[in-house]
Amino acid sequence: MNLKTHLSVLFLLLMFSLAFSQDNNPKFRFYGFADMSFHKYFFKENAVVQAKNEFSDKFEYSFDHLNLYSDFSPNSKLRMLFEIGYEHIPNYLQYSRGRIISVSGLPDDTLIHAIPSPLDQNGGKELFNIERAILQLKLNQYARLSFGKFITPAGIWNVDHGSPVILTSRQPTQFSIVEIYPKAQIGIMEEGNLFLGDVDLSYCIYASTGRNEIHIENAKEVAVGGQLIFNLPFLDEFRIGATAYTGILKESAEYMHITIDKATVDKTTAQALTELQAGLIGIGDVQSRIQQLISQEAQKPDNFRFVTTNLSKSREEIFGFDLRLYKKRIGLQSELNFNKTRNQLAGNDGPDYVGVYGLLFVDAIKKLNFQLTPYFLYERVNIKNSPSEILSMSSGYNLIMSGINARFFTNFGIKLEFDYLDIITDGILSDYQKNSDSPGLAGQFYISF
Repeated sequence: MNLKTHLSVLFLLLMFSLAFSQDNNPKFRFYGFADMSFHKYFFKENAVVQAKNEFSDKFEYSFDHLNLYSDFSPNSKLRMLFEIGYEHIPNYLQYSRGRIISVSGLPDDTLIHAIPSPLDQNGGKELFNIERAILQLKLNQYARLSFGKFITPAGIWNVDHGSPVILTSRQPTQFSIVEIYPKAQIGIMEEGNLFLGDVDLSYCIYASTGRNEIHIENAKEVAVGGQLIFNLPFLDEFRIGATAYTGILKESAEYMHITIDKATVDKTTAQALTELQAGLIGIGDVQSRIQQLISQEAQKPDNFRFVTTNLSKSREEIFGFDLRLYKKRIGLQSELNFNKTRNQLAGNDGPDYVGVYGLLFVDAIKKLNFQLTPYFLYERVNIKNSPSEILSMSSGYNLIMSGINARFFTNFGIKLEFDYLDIITDGILSDYQKNSDSPGLAGQFYISF
């Protein structure tokens, strides 16, 4: 879509949001958000990231998200929530983790590798995805039971992922690029609230198919996790949280195992020689004719079977802590997350991540129909044994995002931002630290409806 089309879509959504806001039906709600952004990076001529063609020094804009929610509560005990999202994935440090692939028609001794999906070199990929689809039963005032696909309850930012509810133009990279936690999972979750004096405790525990929705072969492959959030009676807001998760990552391949016995080979050879004697084929065509006949035999159901093999099988162990403080228009938000992966087939360590960020913001203007919030975010991610090609010679990176978020009438707003990505280079690139730095400008227009 071009810029004119994007602006038209946003305008129609804005008009729809104003009209739909008049509907006060408590049983059914339809709502959502959308955003459009631009960015431009400023590189040195021989910048490493530019050579990888995953960043662009051209001015680019994109229609990034369009998320629609259908929320139905026929009574006080039952709720059904369905979220469909359109997402534009830009070309920066993007790679695949634990994706199941299927390759057919390869012989038994062929080496098969799971590789990331190739990136679209014209700005990224566009995806439609079911973000959430849950059926929730309210058992009592302290407990709710949910089934289906849910956003992983991890920290603050993985849950609060919509552009209207986050200050910056995008999430910290540990939730969007390396994805320390699974973004979403399919399974069963029990959650609720408890009150311990003046302390409000929120909790959840869940069991799921894990990060890449694996085929579970035994109980040990079920992913489990949970979260505790303490809202303390201090300041205007004082929140402390802890999250834990463990699950299996599997990369598997399916191939066709073909068995041709000697009698069949002798039969096809004899047939090819008979055709040669009859003048149906030439002497130079005998070998290719034998191969053609064997290939035809291989397609008979009695001569082949499909075999699935695990290329890798790893266990992730993830835990993290989060903090959010707010007092007199000044806020501080921070998270510290750890991801350790061990390859159970190879018996060695996989990629390990440590991510931490701190976000400081001030509600400089806070009125009913207008709010202006300057912010500053610093993030550090340490990486060991990275599977990403662009990070294979790096031990991590620093990211700075500084800007302003202007909100109008609580429905829409504009963000303007300066970004600075500092990749910590190692190995043969250790003397070219500054060549990997990527300053840039970004902006975003968002609406909720």
